[in-house]
This record gives sequence, C-alpha cells and structure tokens, in this order.
Amino acid sequence: MVKEMRQKPIFVLMGSEEYYYLIETNIKQLRTIYPDAEIVVYAWGPNPLILTNERNVTIIDWRERVEDTEDLLSIYTKEDIKKLAIAFNQRTPRGIMQRIRKAFIKRFPSSWVTQNMQKKALVYENMLMQKVRCLMAASDLYPARSLMFLDADAFVFENIDELFDHDADVMLSIVRPEKVEWTYNLCNVLTVGVMYFSDHKKVRDSLFREWWPATQKCTEFCKEQSALVRLLATKTQTLFKKDAKEFVPFGSTDIRFWIVDADIYNHHELYNIAHWPDETIPYAKIYHFSNMAQDRTRLQNALQRVRDHRIKPKSGRT
Repeated sequence: MVKEMRQKPIFVLMGSEEYYYLIETNIKQLRTIYPDAEIVVYAWGPNPLILTNERNVTIIDWRERVEDTEDLLSIYTKEDIKKLAIAFNQRTPRGIMQRIRKAFIKRFPSSWVTQNMQKKALVYENMLMQKVRCLMAASDLYPARSLMFLDADAFVFENIDELFDHDADVMLSIVRPEKVEWTYNLCNVLTVGVMYFSDHKKVRDSLFREWWPATQKCTEFCKEQSALVRLLATKTQTLFKKDAKEFVPFGSTDIRFWIVDADIYNHHELYNIAHWPDETIPYAKIYHFSNMAQDRTRLQNALQRVRDHRIKPKSGRT
C-alpha cells in the first residue's frame, strides 16, 4: 500500500524591519526547493515589508501586537538585564569591540555603551517572544494545515519532506551531546529556530497555551527557547536525545514530539565560514546564518559558499 503524502505545510517566518532583507532572501532560497511553497510572514517596523515576488506569500502587519507585549519586559531585575546584555554582546562579531563592550557592561552600568546594549538585548528578547504569538496566530489562520516555522536566518537547502510525512505532532532539533548546556542563561539543548507542527490544531494549541505564559515569565537569554526547554524538562527527562519520539502531556492532551539532529536540520556553526577550506563545509539540509542580519555582503558570501561547497551526504544519509 502506497503511503499517502501529506499536504505541504504553511511556512511561517517573522521579523522586525532589520530582518526584512533576510526574510526576502530566505524566501528566494526556499523557492529553489519548494517553488510553490505557501508562506506567511509576520512583520513589524516603521515601514511595511514589500517583497519583489509575493506569490503565495501572506504578509501580516504585527506592529500593534509587538507594542502590546512591551510591558512584559518589566519582569527583569537589573541583574537580569545585565546578564542579558552580556549574552547579547556575545552574539556580536568577535574582536576588540566585543571585549570592550563586555568590560563596560560589567564595570560601568550607567555608561552609554552599557545602556545601549541593554536596550538592544531587551528589544531582541521582545522579538523572540513574538515567535510564540505568531505561531498561535498562524494556527488560527490555518487551522487545517501543518506549520513549518523558520527563523529569518534559517535557510532550506534541500528537500525536507521527511519532516512533513512523519507522524509526530511537533518536531524540534537538538544540539550534539557535547554542546548541550543546562546552565541558567546559557540553556542550549533543543533549538526553536526550525520547528514543525502537524495539522492537528487542538494538539499544537495545547502546547502554545503553556509555552506562551512560560515565555512571559522566563528571564533567561533567548527566552522563548529557554522557556520551552525548561517547560519540557518539568514533564520528561527522556526526550532530550536525537531521534527521540515520545508523548508528552500538555493539559489533557498528549503531544507526540520528535527530536531530530540540529546538525542536519538547523546547522548553526557557520561563524567565519568565508575563511573555511572548501572541503570543510558540513552537510546539512537547513543552515542557520546567525548574526548576519546587518551584513548583507557577509550573508551572500556565506550563502554562496554553502551552495558551492557543502559536503554531500554519504549514501543513505538523510
């Protein structure tokens, strides 16, 4: 008996105005793999997002919804904000300026440098919070469709139908074992830059109903990701490994999670890719070009390096 292929998901992207270029570039790359992909983008900024090709793309103006959540940042103490600023600074290009900013944040809390980094860190966390709310909105907008969420800088380079044809309700990816970190404010276990949700709206909404308040209360860096990991850890200790398939209770609903390899489906380690030897660019299906939102030249160079030189998979590897 031939297995019936499921309908392709709605691809969900989001971002503030500084991510508009990334979003458009992401969509262009996605079209090379899925030419007819249906996409919804939640965008906010002083100016609207205008795409050169809006075929099968729905753009949702999210400005007012972002403003609605700004007061939620009041949960942070001064020490929380300091730690967020230090963590956010770690995302900036490495070098002398990064070290100088770190010194200012630690020693001169009233300085312009520190205040500026704290503001940027809070704006960043507020943006990350939108991920959960945008998914909730997408779930309502497309109640009978599955959802595939991509961070603006997470680019699909190969067919990923195996994620859509699986029987899991939620797909997340996990970092390799030696990278796992449970320390407060350094939580690095499951990644939420790439996520799949099945077309069972009632099931995925059960997750969102608990994930959103957990995100509101979380004071860790990358709060939406940290909140979900901590939430899952209160319910199970056996989910956090590659290829895990497990039902996890959310209210009266059991949600079947599937954990895949982040090295294949959300590959992050692309820092300084422009200087790597051609033969060392690892194989993945989805590459995450973090910290390149403001450097278009660097982004395009990195994209081209991956297109030209990524290592092909061994026979049978998916």
